[in-house]
Amino acid sequence: MSLLDKLRGRSQPSEPEPEPEPPTDMHSRLFGLVRMQIERLPYTPQIRLFRRDLNEMRNTWWFLLPLLAWIGWRTYRNERRELRRQQTTTNR
Repeated sequence: MSLLDKLRGRSQPSEPEPEPEPPTDMHSRLFGLVRMQIERLPYTPQIRLFRRDLNEMRNTWWFLLPLLAWIGWRTYRNERRELRRQQTTTNR
């Protein structure tokens, strides 16, 4: 299964996460509350799968991370250029 399929939510995590232990002090209670709020965000499972897949490719990071940064930058510039083009045609 491809990374794109996993990011689109077509795959379930292979192992369920263990239940957290009950908190014993205020710091751990606060940490548990923050973690629970983060778990409620809509893209948390996809982010976890992406992070897990990225960690599995650790030996290719020297190439993969600059490639991802370049693709992200290029996509941003192309979308920005298209947005400016649309704004200039609307203002005329």
